[in-house]
Amino acid sequence: MNRGAAVFFLSDFGLTDEFVGVVHAVLQRFAPGTPVIDLTHAISPFGIAEGAACLERSVDALGPGVVLAVVDPGVGTSRRPIAVQIATEHGPTFFVGPDNGLLIGAAERRGSITAAYELTSTISTGAVTFDGRDRFAPAAAFLVSGGDPATRFPSLDPATLVRLDPVIADTTVIGGPAVATAVVVGIDGYGNVALNRPGSHSPEYGSRVTVHAGDLDHELQVVHAFGDLPNGAPGLLVDSSDHLAIVVNCGNAAAALGVALGVTVFFRA
Repeated sequence: MNRGAAVFFLSDFGLTDEFVGVVHAVLQRFAPGTPVIDLTHAISPFGIAEGAACLERSVDALGPGVVLAVVDPGVGTSRRPIAVQIATEHGPTFFVGPDNGLLIGAAERRGSITAAYELTSTISTGAVTFDGRDRFAPAAAFLVSGGDPATRFPSLDPATLVRLDPVIADTTVIGGPAVATAVVVGIDGYGNVALNRPGSHSPEYGSRVTVHAGDLDHELQVVHAFGDLPNGAPGLLVDSSDHLAIVVNCGNAAAALGVALGVTVFFRA
């Protein structure tokens, strides 16, 4: 592993309990001095697709090291604990977590998968409900310290890894003569609503479009930045992850529209 490698940690653990701190402690126990970067621990409980999308949005900014991601409603069952290795010149080389689709989109965004391993070793605590502590953290520490996974873990066929079903984007032009649809693929802490459309699908800046969500219509101005809108006004812009996003300047767009992850919204001119 390259000098300066870090562990990049994402989970749905929240910060109320001791879980995040305990995983940090295990990482430092087995890889002393290794930086641990907390991407977020506010993924909705059991939100595999949400966690996967967050990883995909984050991964291009990450340096060398190991991604440790734990959103794991199947912990203790037959779902496999895995490490995925990718071929890349930049960023993380390994992704560690449950085989439930959480890891694969981000891993394949960074490079081709060259190997996969089942994490059969564990800290002997007798528990089966905290693989973040007992299985994933020790494996991430081993890998970030330069360990060869082939010497410790049995290999898996990458073709057997679980993948999430893709969210298919409607290619109808937003603001065109036909009704266009978009799916909500992300809602951040401010309530900004990311859609499954790349920034290249943005309508012309300064134009106006109408979005129908729930039982209401909302008129959106297409803008470059939040501050181009009056306080409390809704708009459509290209966000930092190069997705179209519905926003409210100094407000919560998800609450204003009454939408949640996975909901389809409808656009018309």
